Amino acid sequence: MTLRILRCSARRAEELREQLVGLLRGTVDDGASVGFLAPLSALEARGFWHGVEKAIAHGDRELLVAERDGEMVGAVQ
Repeated sequence: MTLRILRCSARRAEELREQLVGLLRGTVDDGASVGFLAPLSALEARGFWHGVEKAIAHGDRELLVAERDGEMVGAVQ
């Protein structure tokens, strides 16, 4: 099992958006305090990640994702 950490461009973040949405919703629904309250809707999570994509494109934010065997298992900004 190989774990890789990758820096995402805005385009790559957009490609990963649905996986990021699932990751965020699962994290919030499991009780993590990351600025959202459960239950987190898919619409709200998509809006959040869209904003992240825009911030990356403007150079205001970075997004790193962790992949294990080609599957995204985590993200940090």
